[in-house]
Amino acid sequence: MAILVCGRAVASSDAGDQKFEGVREAEGIVVGVPPVGPGTSRALLLATQVPCRARGDICSAERCLSCHRFVNFTPSRDRRQVMVRCFWSGSDLVGDLMTQAENVLSVPIDATAGEARRLIADYDPEYLLVVERGVLVGVVRRTLLEWADTEQSVSSVTERRVWVTSPTSSLDDLVEMIADRGADCVLVVEETRLVGMVTRGDLREVGWREG
Repeated sequence: MAILVCGRAVASSDAGDQKFEGVREAEGIVVGVPPVGPGTSRALLLATQVPCRARGDICSAERCLSCHRFVNFTPSRDRRQVMVRCFWSGSDLVGDLMTQAENVLSVPIDATAGEARRLIADYDPEYLLVVERGVLVGVVRRTLLEWADTEQSVSSVTERRVWVTSPTSSLDDLVEMIADRGADCVLVVEETRLVGMVTRGDLREVGWREG
């Protein structure tokens, strides 16, 4: 179900001289018997399944070789795991880093805190979207739900002022927005449709250092 974001302009900014650069480390798992011997680097990557941040899926690490972000990889001593490193910069797009909207959990505005906590226990998100008849109302933080009474309404702990940006904004723009406005969570909107979410944690994952 599409979630609409009504009455909110897409925020934009001028990142100026700000330059974001970072390296993401992703641990891949070797499936089957690890190849050994000379000339097996590509074969090892082919056998490795790694979580891709930009595509939002699990893929063969061999695909990393054709990615412009790829830096290098290091196998563990037993060749059962492979650490893949990729480079992210301020010119990368928010749409490449965001969690897709279909993978962001939501609760109806009339849900109880207890119901929302059960969802968090199952999937471990930091934020839940709060929706009313398909329209975004706000977001609720995991930390607030942990202190709320079980029968307390989610609407009573919902943060209704949210920051939004476009999937075509740069990570430099996003970093500036988070730094200037103190945002922990930014929703990604295309026209009036929610297409994703980016958090401080996502930026840290690709090497952002606050301060």
